[in-house]
Amino acid sequence: MSDSPIYKMVNKRYLLALSIIFVLLLGHYFSYQWILEEDSRLHNELITGSELLDNWSRASFLLYFWEYKDRVITRQKIERQMAVIDSLCSEGRGEQQGLFSPIKEQSKQLLNSIHHFAGQNFPSEWAFKLQKQNILHKTEGLTFSISRHIFTIQSQIEAHKMSAEKLSLILLIAELIFLQLILIFLLRPVARKTDALFRKLEREKEEAVNANNAKSLYLSTMSHEIRTPLNGVLAMTDLLMETDLSFEQRDYLGIIQASGRDLLSVISDILDFSRLESNQLELMEMNFSLKQLLEKVLENFEDEARDKGIQLMYYSEPEVPEYITGDPKRLSQILVNLLSNALKFTRDGEIFIRTSIQSGENDNNEILFAVSDTGMGIPEDRLESLFQPFKQIRNSVEKRFEGTGLGLALSARLVKLMSGSIWVESEINKGSTFYFSIPLRTDGQMAPPRRPLPAVDEDVTLPEEPLVHAPETTATEGMHILLAEDNTINQRLMERLMERIGYKLDIARDGREAVEMARKKRYNIIFMDLQMPELDGLQATRQILSEAPENKPFIIAMTANVSQEDRDLCLQAGMVDYIAKPISLEKVKEMISRFEK
Repeated sequence: MSDSPIYKMVNKRYLLALSIIFVLLLGHYFSYQWILEEDSRLHNELITGSELLDNWSRASFLLYFWEYKDRVITRQKIERQMAVIDSLCSEGRGEQQGLFSPIKEQSKQLLNSIHHFAGQNFPSEWAFKLQKQNILHKTEGLTFSISRHIFTIQSQIEAHKMSAEKLSLILLIAELIFLQLILIFLLRPVARKTDALFRKLEREKEEAVNANNAKSLYLSTMSHEIRTPLNGVLAMTDLLMETDLSFEQRDYLGIIQASGRDLLSVISDILDFSRLESNQLELMEMNFSLKQLLEKVLENFEDEARDKGIQLMYYSEPEVPEYITGDPKRLSQILVNLLSNALKFTRDGEIFIRTSIQSGENDNNEILFAVSDTGMGIPEDRLESLFQPFKQIRNSVEKRFEGTGLGLALSARLVKLMSGSIWVESEINKGSTFYFSIPLRTDGQMAPPRRPLPAVDEDVTLPEEPLVHAPETTATEGMHILLAEDNTINQRLMERLMERIGYKLDIARDGREAVEMARKKRYNIIFMDLQMPELDGLQATRQILSEAPENKPFIIAMTANVSQEDRDLCLQAGMVDYIAKPISLEKVKEMISRFEK
């Protein structure tokens, strides 16, 4: 941030603005100090003048009643009063300014005259009175001058007060004007540039979001394009495995099948990770049996574990409920990734899954999963980066194990999506234990409810009943099945699968042809691919159902690319179920059996 142009400009203009404001405040401070000093000086002058006037008035009173006969007594009183006046005149002797400086000089001169008068011996009472009258006249003139100066000072104080108010108002207005100028010429350009930068960032963010969505769409499309031929490879391999083969041929086909499934897993991981990055992956909510889920997950690895001589086990603590609420598919995906890694890094021994209940945040219970192995372990310096995407751990001879490095990263993102946490403990040559916890939720049901359409494009266990209650079919009409598919390989594959089951299959090469064929013939089941030329699967479904009589066909989505949004669109279009590619014989048989009377 400190190196950015906007920061440098803001910092420079901010310092300039602070300097200007500081100068203004400093000027205001000194002007205020000058006002205070001038005000104090004038008040001091006023106090001095008032004291002089008061003391000269007393001295004048004493002089007026000084009689020739009691000169000694009155003289002592006058001298004490003159001492006070002399003290007042002596204060601030070194001052070069002040309205009372001339008055003080006159007071000094008059004091000298009074001292001289008091020290004389008058030959007669008439001479005494004549001299006293002269001094009284001078005293009256001095008191009049002091009174006039006091009035002048009071006028100056009023004028100074008004001037100070005007000066403060002028300084305040000047400060406001300068602040306005600072806002206009210093801060407004910064605000404009900041606004322009913000708008630029908004555009870049929008472009980044669009690019990310385009990437997700591209990956989704590529997934469909890759899975479509892969579907043909795996399905044809399944069909070929059921023919008469030599041991060597069957072994080769097994390798092809395993490689195809591994490729399918890699494609699914990449697609899921892309959805997680773009926040497009949503969790399902359903009640399911945790025990059945664990058994199913372990069943998938039984053959591989048996070949390596590794024992697979699981144990659930008594307090763990059998039925919980959540997304069983994503929970299975996490456990599959952890078990797959455990098998990959374990040469012998055992792999153990344990579930228990622990207290989480806000005293909410969490279900804790622990997947332990007796493998080679993970170096401590690699633990922090273990859940980062595209990270793989090398063994002692620097041979990389297979995989994309996405499994653990994908598991970590899924656990986080479930509001849980994941961590690992490991010791070299003794094994590793991966822990993850998710909030425990139950709804009290003793059996899982009927499951909605799968949200992703992987091989899943389909529900025991269709998604919607389908209308009755007439048994005497027989089973008429239509396939709407533009890919030639998939067409041939479905034909072979239907021949194995014992059904004849009609084929439409695109959505428009499927609509035309549905107009001419009543079909019981239509397998509808979603991505086709002319009319796509959703458009064709809507048109077929709108034109069909009361006994509408059961339209089943069949594609390699179905997101949560696509799933909702399938339901809205009127489709009753979904079959995921790659397609197997068992999937097709199970699907058809659900819609036969």
